[in-house]
Amino acid sequence: MLNNTVTGDEHLDRPFTIGNVNHGEGYVHVLDDTTLSIVMSTLDTITDLVGYLAKKERLLTGNKIVLANGEEELLAHYLGKLNRAGEHDFVVKGNMDVLHLGDGLWTNFVGSPERQAQIEYNRISYSWDRLIEKFAFHVMTGTEYIKSGHPLKDQEVMFRLLAAESRTRRRLLSVSLHQVLERSRNSGSAWDARVMLPSNPGDPYYLFLLAKRPEGVTDAEYRRMRIQLLSDYCNVAKLKSRDAKHIIGLATEAGDENRRSGRLDLRRWV
Repeated sequence: MLNNTVTGDEHLDRPFTIGNVNHGEGYVHVLDDTTLSIVMSTLDTITDLVGYLAKKERLLTGNKIVLANGEEELLAHYLGKLNRAGEHDFVVKGNMDVLHLGDGLWTNFVGSPERQAQIEYNRISYSWDRLIEKFAFHVMTGTEYIKSGHPLKDQEVMFRLLAAESRTRRRLLSVSLHQVLERSRNSGSAWDARVMLPSNPGDPYYLFLLAKRPEGVTDAEYRRMRIQLLSDYCNVAKLKSRDAKHIIGLATEAGDENRRSGRLDLRRWV
């Protein structure tokens, strides 16, 4: 039970109730094994998780009395509402002094057609997660096909930027990348590229490059050519977008899926 009127030592007289445990010293989020699993598996990017925790803290330390039968009921309310900025939030209509979230909200939410559709829409977004894991593995193990020449601490910045994308943003980026991949199959051009603008100021620009491998060119020659082309594209993107703090370029082989090597190049420009 969550009850934000319970503070400090009052918890000793209210078993199984969580309020403001460390009153006056900052809010402490308390979750059990079940609710921790629910929250972490549902909000499975750092941006989505931190956004929820920050807005939850703001709600529970505000002027409204909040009573919730469990963390999952609070999460269901959060995911079912959008604020004026289009973000999930604890939106409460009217001038209510008390917000009571009883049993059943989470069960109804996970079983709703809207939630099932969201899960299906997000399926493609996990290709972004796999990209991060694949590149991070090769950087950490020193098995990059062509090393970037940048120290690990500089490459870490790039992975932090990739991982900072929310689930919704990862879905958008993954759909865009797959569209360019699909388009490259029947394209008569030697290469194809797309620039993805940031959602917020300061966020990275992304450049997706698909380059076909010319006949008679060795794999090593092709990879060097592709990385140079990626560098050229990113430099042009930087000239056209002077406000860009980071440009992350991703290149792979264009053409028929069965003929592609599956190798990718990833670089960051500042």
